[in-house]
Amino acid sequence: MRSNDVLGATGSYAGGTASVTCEDTVDLARIESSVRRCGFSLPRERVTIECGASPAGRTTALERLTADLREVFGVASVQRDHDRIDVELWPVGVRAAELLACARAGGIEARITAWDAREQEAAQDAQISELKRLVVAAVLTAPLMWNPAPWIQLALATAVEFGPGRVFWRGAWRSLLAGHLGMDVLVVISTLSVYAHSAWISLTAVSDIQLYFMSQCLLVTLILFGRYLEGIARGETMRSLRALITLQPRRAFVERAGGPREVDVDELVAGDELIVRSGERIAADGIVLAGELVVDESMLTGESAPQVRRASDEVSAGTLNRAGTGRVSVSALGARSRLGQIIEAVQRAQASRAPIQELADRIAGWFVPLVIGAGAATFAVWYLLAAPGQLALAILAACGVLIVACPCALGLATPTCVMVGTGRAAELGILFRDATQLQRACEITRIVFDKTGTLTYGAPEVSAVIPRAGFTQEELIALAAAAERDSSHPFADAIIKRAVGSERGAAALPMPASEFAERVGLGVEATVAGHRVAVGGRALMAELGVESARSRSSEPAAGIRSRVRVIVDGVLAGEILIADAVRGEAVSCVRELTAMGVRCVLATGDERRIAEAVGASIGVAEVRANVTPAGKEALVRELKEDGGRVAVVGDGVNDAPALAAADVSFAMGGGVDVARDAAGIVLVGGRLASVPRAIRLSGQVMRTVRGNLAWALAYNAGFVPLAAAGVVNPSLAAAAMSVSSIIVLMRSLRLRRARA
Repeated sequence: MRSNDVLGATGSYAGGTASVTCEDTVDLARIESSVRRCGFSLPRERVTIECGASPAGRTTALERLTADLREVFGVASVQRDHDRIDVELWPVGVRAAELLACARAGGIEARITAWDAREQEAAQDAQISELKRLVVAAVLTAPLMWNPAPWIQLALATAVEFGPGRVFWRGAWRSLLAGHLGMDVLVVISTLSVYAHSAWISLTAVSDIQLYFMSQCLLVTLILFGRYLEGIARGETMRSLRALITLQPRRAFVERAGGPREVDVDELVAGDELIVRSGERIAADGIVLAGELVVDESMLTGESAPQVRRASDEVSAGTLNRAGTGRVSVSALGARSRLGQIIEAVQRAQASRAPIQELADRIAGWFVPLVIGAGAATFAVWYLLAAPGQLALAILAACGVLIVACPCALGLATPTCVMVGTGRAAELGILFRDATQLQRACEITRIVFDKTGTLTYGAPEVSAVIPRAGFTQEELIALAAAAERDSSHPFADAIIKRAVGSERGAAALPMPASEFAERVGLGVEATVAGHRVAVGGRALMAELGVESARSRSSEPAAGIRSRVRVIVDGVLAGEILIADAVRGEAVSCVRELTAMGVRCVLATGDERRIAEAVGASIGVAEVRANVTPAGKEALVRELKEDGGRVAVVGDGVNDAPALAAADVSFAMGGGVDVARDAAGIVLVGGRLASVPRAIRLSGQVMRTVRGNLAWALAYNAGFVPLAAAGVVNPSLAAAAMSVSSIIVLMRSLRLRRARA
């Protein structure tokens, strides 16, 4: 469907799903109508709302509530039966809180008594339908083994062709409507040819009757059996995604008026106070208010060791509290939670297309017409040359070619690997934005690392405050903190914490600031208490034309600590030394990458002395210091001109241009949103060890993809000539075709155990 409100659509052949991105002004009924015209369905959720006390004029209030519910975006239908309202929802993420808000607005007490999410059930229903079709086809085919009377064979074959076999007719019709030829077209041509020939003989011949209904029915049954097994295997490719989805608990204990009560998680709102007990999964992202929790975050970050979370620490939805009891203030819910964003990222990656898939798609695009042509040529050769006048033999040989050459394995080769690979990556705390990043990661030849928050922990602390004449330490840190209050740089947090003497943050600063300006890559400027204050590095001093006085001998040596200058009214007022510990895993990460043949580069805005000291401590020989954000981007482009794939690992606003310019970009999970948005790969746990792990996993996925493609092409190259020669009959061709697809799926499923 073409519409200005539809922003994009993606589909996954391996997953059997599609997603549409649209504005909230789109007509969802039109989208559903378009989906149904193509022969598919749109899953709906069913919600039951029980209405309690309401104001005078109860009937009018309920009618008004019914009308209000129909206006909620995503509501497909509303039916009222006395005090019960049944609502059907389109799959756009409508939350219970939105529905209950309509009731509260009308003064009606209401609660959700049932929420039937049909999406998972729809997949189960489809699998059950496949099994039913298979059983019916097998039961109808079995009597043909005893060669009953022609009219009985005709009746059974008709039931198979237009009963269980109707699924192929529908698929063929959808293919033709979409303007392409798929597997179902080949199946229909084959089964209909054998059926029509045998039906004609059974109705017209009186002696020497040889019917091929058994071949036709066995062909349908075997293909249905292959589809059923393929469906099971496809479901296994989505196991990792389902595991993430099931992490979200359905119920939660919350402190409400009148005491603790258990509610559906969809009724939660930001600010609610959760009661988290030992052994329970946390229902929403939030901040620990009281208590101590031992939280298992392994399914989100890949980190196996439980983490202790105390007051003011953040916790994530779906994580398991292994010990302790506490209270958590809800900060994010549903799709906005960390778990929801991970699920969305995995779904988006699984629905994306790898560049190598374009090759398979091009082959499949002309393969089916070529196969139909080969089938026609086979029929002509057999009927005119190999077995003149033997119509049945010619039809069977042609059908064997059509069935055995079905490009199912070719179509499954890449998307199944992408689905399993991205799911496995998510289990390891690695989120690929799309399949392109998954393919490119194993091709990396150079990696550019940022320092702060990447090679270091990104939790800097002020180690020394060095004022110049006319300023005290307290004045210097207070002015700097006020100027930094709106900055997102990690150094700003360190300065503010030092100024307020705790972790209360910028809100506790005594002096307000105005006219704030962030000089990206240089520092910040603001007006504080009537003074123009600038905070940054040496590059900012040069930009402002401020002369640097030579350090006094009494000042402590900076070592590998960063030196931040504070400039007040154009004069250097002092310096702040900030220490940020290097990550313990940085050395092993660089060592692993070097062993892989990847060249590592450190690019930072810090002074050369600091940059070289950090580089030497982790084993990076190539260091670029005093690099601005534009300079990092230029460095990436310079390295790309030398050939090979260039990756950037960063965290923070200063990295966004370089991340966007790189072939492959990694963002540490603790980074600010702009860095994660610009990155192609997010390291959820913020661990450097995930960088070489992502590269290894990418290599395993791409080796499996190439192996799948090679198998699919070799299978077709080997079996098509055999079918054309009559060695492979249609039934054997159907079995071979199914086995070929299942082999591809099994090869892909091995990635679930990838150690990376």
